[in-house]
Amino acid sequence: MIGTHTSVSTAAELLRRANLTGLLDGRRRACLNTWEPWLTGEALNGASPEGTAASPREELARLLHTGVHVGHGSIRDDVGRALVAAGLVTSDDGIYRTGRWRLSAFAGLLIAADRDYGTEHEVHLGEDSLRFAQAVLAAAPRGTVLDVGSGSGVSSAAAARTAGSVRAIDVLPDAVEATGLTCALNPGGAEVTTEVRNFADIDLAEFDHVIVNLPGVPVPAGMPYPTAGNGGPDGLDLIRTFWKQLAAGPPRRVTMRFQSMGGVEPEVLSELSEAFPLHTISIGVDSAVPMRLRDAITAERIAAITGADPDDVVGQLSDARRTGGRTTYFCSTMNLTPGGPELDYAAPLMRLDPEGLWRRGPLLSIDDAAVWTEYCSRLRLMPDEFWSVQGEEHVRTVGRDMHVIGGDLAAGKSPADVAGAHIQAGPAARVGLELAIVLLAEVLDDIGILRSR
Repeated sequence: MIGTHTSVSTAAELLRRANLTGLLDGRRRACLNTWEPWLTGEALNGASPEGTAASPREELARLLHTGVHVGHGSIRDDVGRALVAAGLVTSDDGIYRTGRWRLSAFAGLLIAADRDYGTEHEVHLGEDSLRFAQAVLAAAPRGTVLDVGSGSGVSSAAAARTAGSVRAIDVLPDAVEATGLTCALNPGGAEVTTEVRNFADIDLAEFDHVIVNLPGVPVPAGMPYPTAGNGGPDGLDLIRTFWKQLAAGPPRRVTMRFQSMGGVEPEVLSELSEAFPLHTISIGVDSAVPMRLRDAITAERIAAITGADPDDVVGQLSDARRTGGRTTYFCSTMNLTPGGPELDYAAPLMRLDPEGLWRRGPLLSIDDAAVWTEYCSRLRLMPDEFWSVQGEEHVRTVGRDMHVIGGDLAAGKSPADVAGAHIQAGPAARVGLELAIVLLAEVLDDIGILRSR
């Protein structure tokens, strides 16, 4: 149970004095995936010298972020009382125990989301949420702001830094509760009001700036999937409904996160140009992954709900939905500004093709250190989805077996064949390893060890 706004604000002030946001943000930047909101215990504890007791701030992170119960002696009494009053932890037999809400941090913002997302609850905080929050901070919305699909509330809290007022809506009551908690954890900005509401019932013309992050995972009809991600057969059910509503009114400033299938580029680009002739449209794609990977991630989530075999679900997804040319899943941020027509499209910095094949190149020997340095330098460009499917483990596999993998590729084996020989995990992890192998192939191709066929 969340405490009063005053009790949450008191807890937030004590957490800021302890600089919990700085600790979590700093440790995230030290990881390979700088967009992953949830750090492991190793990421938090590994930075301390061996044998050194955790600091009070690290104990707070263990309790609130990673979910480790800690003794009263590890937390200052006033901080512990404030966390209990705010409903963030409970106290029992000298132990502080974690509650439903898990806290993360990004760009100085504290964020609450479900600790057990995907099982019992649906308030999600993922890489996509942080990228959207960054886009909102960069847009610096002014005046009256509407947050559509507020989820955890990180976007509302980001908008409140510059807006005059923020109205946050979501169809999930739990999401509205989380938004209220997140905004209470970040006092000092614009007033944020929350409401369980569908955007179709809102007059968008009442707002100076609309920020939107709606579900965008392609899920065929009849397949169960969490509401926070289910975007319908092509992933655009709610997104397209919002576009139609927006296009029917006067031009507005909009900052939006959306997903789209496509081939070389998102298939909705021409649709957007036609829908918004009175806007300048700026689209930046930060993630482009094979549809096979998105399907595999979706299949494993569906399998966890239904008990089905993930490999069987992958086949059903492919058979039920995909048509020719839809080989890629794009995650993009879009800004609409009155005064078009103009479309400015920025393609992703990295595209990996797991369908490629290679042969031996002219160079017969390699400098392992040079190859590994170049490989690691490109990892920062890997898409978020890669890291969510055991990406760090895949990197270790490539580093350990680099010569064997390179030899298999030079012999004409596909990335799928090579990955299948190295991993027995589910479909998402297998495709993730394929991407790690393709990245190695591209590095070896640039050096001259391999040549594409």
